[in-house]
Amino acid sequence: MQQPDDGLQRIGTYLNTYLFQGMREVYIAINEGVKAKSDLVLDGTLPVAANARRVIEAVRERRGRWAH
Repeated sequence: MQQPDDGLQRIGTYLNTYLFQGMREVYIAINEGVKAKSDLVLDGTLPVAANARRVIEAVRERRGRWAH
């Protein structure tokens, strides 16, 4: 059975690895590489409706390019 302190210890270990052992830099580098090759990047902090509108706009824009 897990104890409440087990979760705190895991969080502490994760934050230490992320902040002080280079994982943050790895995460940023991976995201930058993926974004550079992406047709569309959405902002997960925006409301779903805003991202949905952005997807619809992008599809319409591409559909117009494909029609010519």
